[in-house]
Amino acid sequence: DEQWLVWTDDNPKRDAVNRTQLRYSVLKDDTWCEPVWIDGDRTADFSPSVVSMENGTLMAWQNISQLVSEEEGLRGMIENSEISVTDSVYSTGGSSVQIRTLTHDDKLDHSPRLAADGNEALLVWTKSEGLSFTMGEETEELKAPENSDSLYFSTWDGNLWSDPVKIQSSMPTVLDSNLTMHGDESLLLYTLDMDNDISTLEDREVFARIYDGNAWGGEIRISDNQMSDISPRAVYL
Repeated sequence: DEQWLVWTDDNPKRDAVNRTQLRYSVLKDDTWCEPVWIDGDRTADFSPSVVSMENGTLMAWQNISQLVSEEEGLRGMIENSEISVTDSVYSTGGSSVQIRTLTHDDKLDHSPRLAADGNEALLVWTKSEGLSFTMGEETEELKAPENSDSLYFSTWDGNLWSDPVKIQSSMPTVLDSNLTMHGDESLLLYTLDMDNDISTLEDREVFARIYDGNAWGGEIRISDNQMSDISPRAVYL
């Protein structure tokens, strides 16, 4: 048996803007292997998600698609933020990892969530028009319009990733999400900031959607109160 640890680390050979890179280590026979770098395209990586398959792992992450200069800064990060995946099940004894980028636009694709059962997997992520907050007047123009977030998904059928498909658009700010899978059914949970203002806490509500292996069911509102509901988690029993 193996245990995999995947994270983002600062690569000292890169410049400050593009320094973050995926890395993994595997625990086998009570020993962690020397950490290995993944995705050597010299661009920044964020928010990895990993699942166990029958013969290895699948990974997804937020990948900046091109080198960003200090002058481009945060705007460059936003406009080149995509979702990348391992294009096949990856194992320590296999060939080098092949990478596929699922998105290709100038939107902020972020927060990938992976779930798997057997040889199949489901990936859900958030697509934003900009930031959900500002850091002063200089970033005000980077803030997303109200109710402009979307959720997208892709499926892994044991051999290939499907093209991205929209689950829902014109959403309030998606603050977080969680995904779990059992057989053909998957449960997506997410928190919405109903007034698109992250400084107010009492309007954060939890929602759910169920995927039956072919289509998504309607949005289900789980909470409806004047409290801060956030970070939902679920498991199948």
